[in-house]
Amino acid sequence: MKKVILDTNIYVDWLNRGLYEEFILGKDLARYLSAVVYMELLAGATTPAAKRALVKLVFGYGERVVAPPVGVYKRAGKLLRDLRTGGVSVRQASLVNDLLIAMSARAIGATVVTADRDFETVRTFDDFALQMSPPVRTFRRSASTVVRLFSFRSVVRGSRRGGCRRGCRGRTSARARRGRGLGLWARSFRR
Repeated sequence: MKKVILDTNIYVDWLNRGLYEEFILGKDLARYLSAVVYMELLAGATTPAAKRALVKLVFGYGERVVAPPVGVYKRAGKLLRDLRTGGVSVRQASLVNDLLIAMSARAIGATVVTADRDFETVRTFDDFALQMSPPVRTFRRSASTVVRLFSFRSVVRGSRRGGCRRGCRGRTSARARRGRGLGLWARSFRR
């Protein structure tokens, strides 16, 4: 099995648009969750329901949550210095986070799956396994579209009963329209 660490944008695009399902649910991948990705997701979870859903996500990873060890921070500091002397602005928190994710993946022998081009910049200074997914055009969906999308995905995965119980012929239930669970979490990650 191939070890992978999914970047934050993969989770967000999957929740908001249903993209990258092959990485989130696909077989033959040993998925690990970076503690840095968890931090970024937690920063974007703005509602209590979204925070509870995030706790469930992390619980699903069990022992496969990867926190950067001290050696990773040391190596990241050296790389930040090299990036700065190479003319790259290193004052962005996202670049620092991406660097920590990349070095954590390298430490466990995993591939980083992302659509973020910052990882290519980091890779020019230090080699690590990287799989770039094609970036997607960003657009906003209405809250009802996100809830319908989540409701459909939950039926496919069987994680929660979608639709209504009394033959509403494809319309979403009142519970789904209220956006409980991951649907509410998905809406909190608007771009």
